[in-house]
Order: sequence, then C-alpha cells, then structure tokens
Amino acid sequence: MTEELCYKYLNFVTIEVERYVSDKSVEDDELIAFAIEIENFKKKVNNSSLDNELKKRVDELAYKYTRKQVKRSSALSFVTELTLSFWIVFLLNRKKQNNRIEDLEQLKSQANTLMLYMKMNY
Repeated sequence: MTEELCYKYLNFVTIEVERYVSDKSVEDDELIAFAIEIENFKKKVNNSSLDNELKKRVDELAYKYTRKQVKRSSALSFVTELTLSFWIVFLLNRKKQNNRIEDLEQLKSQANTLMLYMKMNY
C-alpha cells in the first residue's frame, strides 16, 4: 500500500461517514460491513512498507461495531416492546441512532486528522 492509496482510502471513509450521517438512519448491517472494511484497511496498512508512525496512527482509528452488539440491542428492543410502550422503543431506537452517528462523526474526525497529518508529512 502506498501513501497515496492510504490517503484515498481515508477520504473514502470520510465520504462514507458523511453519507451515513446525512441519511440520519444507520442500519446494523451497514455498520458491521463498514467496521469490517476498516479492520481490513488497518491490516493492509500494517502489512505494508509504510512508515511506522503512519501505521501507528492508522491503527489508532477506532470504530468497533460487532454482531454481538446488534444481537444485544435487538433483544433489548424486543423485551422492551413486550413490556413497555412503543414510545420507549421509539426513544431507545432514536438514542441508538444518535450514538451511532456520534461514533461515525468521531471516526470522520480521526480520518480527517490523519489525512492532514499525511499532507503535512508525506
């Protein structure tokens, strides 16, 4: 992997995050695929001949979203729906969406910072 390809991928990450955020609705399947894509990118960077400082900074990109979180969240929604009103389910889903969007915004910020670092140093 080259610095140029790494930079392009980080740009792709920011565009994807912007797309998710503008939709105001992020599905579990999209997030899982996105998290897998980021992990694959990190592995490619670590296996490349890029500078160690850049590898370290790419490895610090933090976005973890797993199937376990999806299952737990779905089970909680189902139990809540059975025991409480639909308003609470609506509020919980809205809070979950807001948390996802905040996490994605944080990832976008990290990617932008890393892109700036690359522009200044490579």
